[in-house]
Amino acid sequence: MEVDSETLHSQILQPAFNLSPLPSLVDPADEFVAFNKSMNKWSSRSLLSTRIENAGDDPEEQEEVFADIISAVTQEKMGSKAILPRDARKLIKDLDDDALKELQEGVNAGIDNHDWTSLASHRTFSLISC
Repeated sequence: MEVDSETLHSQILQPAFNLSPLPSLVDPADEFVAFNKSMNKWSSRSLLSTRIENAGDDPEEQEEVFADIISAVTQEKMGSKAILPRDARKLIKDLDDDALKELQEGVNAGIDNHDWTSLASHRTFSLISC
């Protein structure tokens, strides 16, 4: 499923985790723990640290790695409606320098501290769960 940039931007409306005050069967803290666990497994399986290191300062290589990360985060939260890496590349190209820097910081926190929650709440991942 091909997604255009306008569709991707229309999805950037609310946090990936819905922390509304309405009662929920799942405690948001438990949701974050499960999300971190899943992302840490994915990061390890996909050799994310090595891929980022190998990408160095090459914008095309970095774009490929970040596209895979965006796809993984949305797969975790949206299942079959996840953003595919090729569509995520379009989103990345539209990020301004500040948003790209924040994305990099969130990825580094996930890799270094095994805490992906700041990345999931980053404006890039403010996706509607459809």
